[in-house]
Amino acid sequence: MKQTITLPLIAFVLFSCIPQEAPMIPVVSTGEITNITTTTASCSGNVTADGGAEVTARGVCWSISENPTVSGSKTTNGTDTGTFAADLTNLTANTTYYVRTYATNSIGTAYGEQRSFKTAEEEVAPPTDLGDGFFMHSAGRVIATHYKDRSMNDLLAHIYSKFRDEIDFVFFVYKDNSYAFGGGYSAMMNDVEGLGRGLYNEGTIYNYNPNGEHLYGVIRFGGFQEFNPEIMKHELCHRWANYMRSTYQLISNVEYEIHAHWGFSDVNGMLGGFDRTTVRANIAGNPMWYHAPNINGCELWEAQGATMGIEDKIYAPLELYLMGLIPAEDVPDVTFYSGLSVIPNASYPLADGYFAAEAVETWSIGDIISRFGARNPAYPNTQNEFRILTVILTEEPRAIQDDEWELVNNMLLKMSYAGPDDDDSSLNFWEATLGKATLIVDELDQILKQ
Repeated sequence: MKQTITLPLIAFVLFSCIPQEAPMIPVVSTGEITNITTTTASCSGNVTADGGAEVTARGVCWSISENPTVSGSKTTNGTDTGTFAADLTNLTANTTYYVRTYATNSIGTAYGEQRSFKTAEEEVAPPTDLGDGFFMHSAGRVIATHYKDRSMNDLLAHIYSKFRDEIDFVFFVYKDNSYAFGGGYSAMMNDVEGLGRGLYNEGTIYNYNPNGEHLYGVIRFGGFQEFNPEIMKHELCHRWANYMRSTYQLISNVEYEIHAHWGFSDVNGMLGGFDRTTVRANIAGNPMWYHAPNINGCELWEAQGATMGIEDKIYAPLELYLMGLIPAEDVPDVTFYSGLSVIPNASYPLADGYFAAEAVETWSIGDIISRFGARNPAYPNTQNEFRILTVILTEEPRAIQDDEWELVNNMLLKMSYAGPDDDDSSLNFWEATLGKATLIVDELDQILKQ
């Protein structure tokens, strides 16, 4: 008899043994830069691969430094792969910029090729003659004159004969390097209580601006090289500080009493001091020996620089409080050191941030208020925009060259920008105040007297 054997149906499930590729960053290319004007340009890009993960952002980033990143100026032009076009804005005339496209997914950010371009030059009209040897640049941010046989009060009297009383600070930029110092602040008025100084108005005293209510101070810059962000931010801070106490600094093995700066302290602001989080006490078991590594990370810790504050940094909380930009409760304790000397041990040199101090005094914001009173007006009812009038000064009457106007004009554009700018080498005023204050430099023609 013939038997039939039925075999059960067996289902086979095949699994791939080929490893799956892990997601990667996208692939993006940078297109041509077109439509270049004095302040704008256009750039195209193409995300050709998403890297195996969704593209969540794409666009163009730019800077005046090479290899710009998304941490600086950038556009955002959608998501996903494909081509896109971006418009670059708020550029400075006659300036070289570096551009890269970018694309971001969950793995990271990829950049396209770097390209560069130069914005167009502004068509510069002749300076406007304001009379008395004063001229105003066509951009309306800078004026120029000479100081031959003219005192500072003479210059201010001429300025206020032409401009309304809406100027908070006057910048004098000495083109001929005749001013001996890098920068200097001359106080003209104080209308704020709680700073450690009285209320006064020199405009009325010296009659260059009778009944004036605005001019806080004049800042002198010893030349174009000194007209830089660090000195500007430092000297502006002298409008509010330090008028509370004497401080001390150590140069070689000599202690000097200094005024208007923070000296050997942990204020760590625009007027000096070091970072409290890095200070160590009890070096080698001696309670009067301290170590404060340089806050700038430089190879050489220079006591004068670190404690006087000619550096690129943000304003300290104590400075922001005195400026009226934060409330008192946001100010931490500050510590001041005195009786300074070099540690008598070659293993602990001053150049590396080691020093000895006989006295240490810590002030809370409550201590400061009890000594000098609360700031009045108090945050948030305080000023946060400051009008600047900048004057190029020459020793003899002469025409200002185009490159001279441009240098000063560009620095004012940078320092007055209300946001992160394209220059990664230094902070503008808005950045240094953590976005709490700005400088107004434009449209001087709008405050001319009729």
